[in-house]
Formats: sequence, structure tokens, C-alpha cells
Amino acid sequence: AKWFESSDSERELYVLHRTAPVGSVVRIYNPVSEYSIYAKVAGPVPDTGENEKALLKMSSTAVKLLNAYDEVFIVECEYYKEN
Repeated sequence: AKWFESSDSERELYVLHRTAPVGSVVRIYNPVSEYSIYAKVAGPVPDTGENEKALLKMSSTAVKLLNAYDEVFIVECEYYKEN
């Protein structure tokens, strides 16, 4: 996973995901900190060179809640499609 800068005042947790449908909810687990969050998929990961191996990109607010501060880090995730 990678992350992008977002406002600390944002209360919503959102991510960009390579394959999950927009609007679905993703459970993201950080195996290092053993923290997990639920976030909504706002769109796809942009297809650029810097994102080539990233399955998802998270807002910095989401990253803080996962206690993951590296530029790139390993997460486990699963998503739930909205009906």
C-alpha cells in the first residue's frame, strides 16, 4: 500500500483501490501494528509509474489510524461490495 496527503480535518476514511468497485467498503489490516480500519473506495489507483505495484492508496488520515508511517507498507485487505 501507499498513501497520499489528506487534510487532518477529514473525518471520512477513503482509499483508491486497483480492483475494488467504487463505493465498496474495504477492511484494511496492518500486520505490523495489528490495527485495522474500514474505508470507502473513492476511485481506482491512478495508473502511473509510481503506483505500478500498489494495490491501494490511502488517505494520510487512514494511514495514521493504522499506525503505518512508511512511504510503502504491507497490508491485508478485503472488500465488501455495496448492494
